[in-house]
Amino acid sequence: MTRKTVAEIIAAHELDGERLAKVEAMPDPAHTYIIATLPRSGSKLLAEVMTETKRLGRPDDRLDATAIRGNLRNAPARNPDEYLRNVLRASATRNGVAGLMTGWQQFNSFGRLLGNRRPLLEARYIHLTRRDQYAQAVSLYTSTAAKPGAPAAAEPDYDYARIARCHERLRTMEVGWQRFFDQHRITPLSITYEDIETDVYAVVKRVVAFLGLPIGKLGAGAAPVLQQRGERSSVVWAARFMLEHDAESRRAAPPSPASP
Repeated sequence: MTRKTVAEIIAAHELDGERLAKVEAMPDPAHTYIIATLPRSGSKLLAEVMTETKRLGRPDDRLDATAIRGNLRNAPARNPDEYLRNVLRASATRNGVAGLMTGWQQFNSFGRLLGNRRPLLEARYIHLTRRDQYAQAVSLYTSTAAKPGAPAAAEPDYDYARIARCHERLRTMEVGWQRFFDQHRITPLSITYEDIETDVYAVVKRVVAFLGLPIGKLGAGAAPVLQQRGERSSVVWAARFMLEHDAESRRAAPPSPASP
């Protein structure tokens, strides 16, 4: 079965004219932002805490094909430009703030469909990365390599080649975001997985200040914790992968010129 493209999904959905009229009557958000993510960078936890404030919109995955299919019920549209405008309107909080989170590939593919890219270029960007890219690659591998029929808690076997592909995939995504920011002279708010892991509420305060909003009181009680699948083995695997990857890089490097 051929997977439908985003444009095909939007064109094929049954348009709810009444809901469309309601969304089109909503004002455009005064503040919009995009969480520019990489896999396994803490984006889901950050988005959950930002949503809980009830002042930072309801950031969620809005540009992935699967997400768009579900979002069209609340934000109907006849084309990608209309979808982006309406999904931001429908997800805004009462203070006029709206945001979404997206990975590079989804963002880049969706952006090519737009007739008017101004809403993307006028948004503020929150750029999520992870300092320990080896641990990030291992985390991405373990989250996607579960064997069919295996228990949810089961871990895959260590596989250097597959982890290396995850590492390269992450590097490619990060290069894509950096080129976009450089091309459009965008200075994002840079946040790391480690920042979120240390104090997610402090991160949210940074986001609020970045957007130029009053901070007020944010968060109460114990901060939520990032869940790391197979935490102990992940640490061991990350160290092992780092050593093996560095050794492989040295083998692949061209020999140094001989001294005269």
